[in-house]
Amino acid sequence: MTWKSSPPRWIWRTSEATGRRFHLETWRTTSAGSLSSSCQGFVPFYGQSPVHGAGTLHGDDPASAEDTWTVSVLCLMNDALRTWVRVLVQTVSLGRAPGRGAAGPHGHPVRAPVRDCQTVRSRGPSTSEASNAGSCLSFRLPRPAWSDSTTVALTPAPTGLPPRGRHVVANLRQQASKVSPYPRVKVDFALSCHEDLLAPPSEPVEWKYHSPVEEISLGPACWLWDFLRRSQQAGFFLPLSGGVDSAATACLVYSMCHQVCEAVKHGNQEVLADVRAIVDQLNYTPQDPRELCGRVLTTCYMASENSSQETCDRARELAQQIGSHHVGLNIDPAVKAVMGIFSLVTGKRPRFAVHGGSSRENLALQNVQARLRMVMAYLFAQLSLWARGARGGLLVLGSANVDESLLGYLTKYDCSSADINPIGGISKTDLKMFIQFCLERFQLPALQGILAAPATAELEPLTDGQVSQTDEADMGMTYAELSVYGRLRKITKAGPYSMFCKLVTMWRDVCSPRQVADGVRRFFSKYAANRHKMTTLTPAYHAESYSPDDNRFDLRPFLYRAGWPWQFRCIEDVVLQLESRGRQDLDGVD
Repeated sequence: MTWKSSPPRWIWRTSEATGRRFHLETWRTTSAGSLSSSCQGFVPFYGQSPVHGAGTLHGDDPASAEDTWTVSVLCLMNDALRTWVRVLVQTVSLGRAPGRGAAGPHGHPVRAPVRDCQTVRSRGPSTSEASNAGSCLSFRLPRPAWSDSTTVALTPAPTGLPPRGRHVVANLRQQASKVSPYPRVKVDFALSCHEDLLAPPSEPVEWKYHSPVEEISLGPACWLWDFLRRSQQAGFFLPLSGGVDSAATACLVYSMCHQVCEAVKHGNQEVLADVRAIVDQLNYTPQDPRELCGRVLTTCYMASENSSQETCDRARELAQQIGSHHVGLNIDPAVKAVMGIFSLVTGKRPRFAVHGGSSRENLALQNVQARLRMVMAYLFAQLSLWARGARGGLLVLGSANVDESLLGYLTKYDCSSADINPIGGISKTDLKMFIQFCLERFQLPALQGILAAPATAELEPLTDGQVSQTDEADMGMTYAELSVYGRLRKITKAGPYSMFCKLVTMWRDVCSPRQVADGVRRFFSKYAANRHKMTTLTPAYHAESYSPDDNRFDLRPFLYRAGWPWQFRCIEDVVLQLESRGRQDLDGVD
């Protein structure tokens, strides 16, 4: 017996880990006695793949028709495993024999077709092996009537899966015939009819892509409507401060009313039924967005001694133009009552910084105003309709943008704490573009003054009747810079050092390395100190990856060391190197 050890070319990557080692032993039984020979080989195990190895059995007496071959295969494998071994017997003529085949051209042997193919499963561990870790397969094969040699090929099939074959296909068909058929429901429906054969093909649909401001106008508005009808409330309550954020939120509600009126105008009965359920009138049909907005939106300007007349006028004008039910009130009595309780208990009265107070006193006095506005908002949301003789309650709308939320430039549990926040995933720069879009789309001239006014919280005392506090001065950066910082931190997951490396190149024409380093340090210091506010953010509409998701989606810790010692030290080292290089370049120029 000879063993063909070279496998097919396309499976040359075989190894011990992917194969099965076996022992092949053959006996030839003749009238003169039994002759035996054996060998060992390696069959790569790649599932149901082509022949991986072959053994050739040579006969001594081709003319003897009594001879039979018994092939015994011992597969050395784990006792717990089972395998299928495909035994392929192929006859090959090595030369011309009287009455048996013929040689091919130029005397080459002729390969006969497959004479026998058997698939047998291992029947248990071999008793002849001392390790008792193999499975012995024995096959009794009839000797071909005319061949001079027989090639036995062994192909292991996947463990536990029978190989392909006619009997397997028949078995699968038999199993399939016993399976219960799937229920079929026949309906009288067709995509076309006989008359459509001569009809011209339809024209391709031209797809319309919305601009970012159009997406802001449509997406959050639909989200507000869906939330309103599902919550079965009677409308929204919005603290309207006269700034960009609250004005953008009011415009989204007005856009929602526009879409509702358009849907009803086009015969959408489901939307009409939802509107009637919300306003609690069975015969109501909305036609004017301003009239519908007056039913579902209540706006409120909460003034204090630190509020300017300009913001009050801007809020009132916008409410009139969109048609909302507007309320004006003053929170000074509530602020004085709360601070009176504190002074009564402690015997001290805090003061603003402009009056000689410390930074802690100044911040606490601002937070009292902001948190009392939240308390008043929920009070009016629950009882304002009751006071007007109407049923139901209102959902409180928040108006904190993504930039301020990510930086933490907001008071915890102030008006940013609401039921839902339609602008929570929109940056300040995008909101300004949206305000400009609404100014032109809905013809709301009050938005022009809101866009031109500086952003301010109006929580500190006025100076000669004018606002002395601005948001950008408090943050120490512009909203355009804050948007860049926020996107690098949120989307690209940049830390202090990697953000500095990016910005020192991006802003090389407008900022020096020292200015970039100071801005990055300022952002990350505030970001780390205010990170805990991310855990109490109001559920918001998110349309892109730049959003202030809290720990529900952003699994980074919400408590950081505000000093960032290692990162800031690396930034300082790079700044010193860049400054030293710049001085050397200047010296070279001189």
